[in-house]
Amino acid sequence: MSDPDDYEPTDLELLSHGINIEPTDPWDSPSYTTVKPERQHQMSVIKSLEISNFQRLTAAKIEPTGSLIVLAGQNANGKTSVLDAIETTLCGFNARNTKRPIKDGHGKASIDIALTDGTVVRRTFTPSGSTLSGTRPDGAKLKQSDLNAIISHLGVDASTFATSGDKEQLKTLLSVVDLPFVPSELDAKRKSIFDERTAVSRDMKRLEAQAAGFPAFPVDTTTDEVSVRDLLAEHGNATRQNNLVTAAHESTSSWTEEVERLRAKLAEAEESLAKAIDHASGAPALIDTDAIQERIDNAEQINATVRDYKSSQEVAAALTAARGNAEKLTEDLAAIDQTKRDGLAAVEMPIEGLSFDEEGVLYQGIPFSRASGAEQIIVSAAMIIATDPELRTMVIRNGNVLDKGSLQQLEEMLEDNNFLAFIEYVSDGEDHEYRMVDGELAA
Repeated sequence: MSDPDDYEPTDLELLSHGINIEPTDPWDSPSYTTVKPERQHQMSVIKSLEISNFQRLTAAKIEPTGSLIVLAGQNANGKTSVLDAIETTLCGFNARNTKRPIKDGHGKASIDIALTDGTVVRRTFTPSGSTLSGTRPDGAKLKQSDLNAIISHLGVDASTFATSGDKEQLKTLLSVVDLPFVPSELDAKRKSIFDERTAVSRDMKRLEAQAAGFPAFPVDTTTDEVSVRDLLAEHGNATRQNNLVTAAHESTSSWTEEVERLRAKLAEAEESLAKAIDHASGAPALIDTDAIQERIDNAEQINATVRDYKSSQEVAAALTAARGNAEKLTEDLAAIDQTKRDGLAAVEMPIEGLSFDEEGVLYQGIPFSRASGAEQIIVSAAMIIATDPELRTMVIRNGNVLDKGSLQQLEEMLEDNNFLAFIEYVSDGEDHEYRMVDGELAA
């Protein structure tokens, strides 16, 4: 056996005797700050608890003197049975959750709880079922509905919040904080803008693909198409005029030959020649019909180029508008996100570091489900406190995950909010106020 002088009490042992502990290193554990609710009704806690033949327990009587009631001992000695007794008595008996409530070898089990406001609760178990009895502070007969009215809607088990699932956790958190915005409306607005931006982005990609399909156009490219009908008319007129000019020249040649052949008729021929020369000299120059024909042949290509150029200008304008719209929608999304961040910054959360997004509750910026076991216990306890029940008592399971800093923070949180917590702690030490041994409290 070890020397008693060498014994060093554990953190839970010190707390169970009302001795405060301070972390030796400020980085040992995170800082927790809870919101202390304004009381609107009478507060009460468990004044005394007496258990007989329930689960592993043979007999146990506890009269709490502090805010943190440590139930220590080795495994399978009745610590959890005390917590189950408190929960099933206050929250109601459920045969699926509380298996074999009567200790083996006994025909009856009972749990008696007295609250500081004068409420008395008794739950008994027989092979035929469970019975609730007791009186309210005014002396009236107690019903389960009376208990339901004074406990948190989360019950008394601090692990309820941690195991309730992402959506239910978020629902609980939103029920206890006063947000300057309606999360569902803000999320719906954000989704609408996000969907609109997605559609705009698809149009941008489509327009960019169309724009990439156009060739490079000269800077002086016109937007006016060529009229093939006008070109054909111009060509016809030029052809007719050229035929007339050609005929005039042929006439001159003919008359010249006539003069040489018929010198006898020189006077008449010279007169005719003079007229022909006069007519030919006044005619315009021959028009280049080949150039006009070339323009006719190229008209459709020119017009196709014009149409492509005009289309490219329209696509470019639409792309510019789409980019502007996308930028505006991105700014709208950023504004909504900032509204949410500003709103959350102004909200008093049940505990510092708690926040949420559309997926669920966050703690220190990460999903609550990924928080450490100690953090989950502290936050879950803070959530029960935040629901502001009249009966300010809870049970905490698996207390061994709490380090000394977390224990200190838990006790301070309980004291600041006039709460009482029963916590189970596996320990071989004997220096505990409430030590469970073989189903009974050790002397």
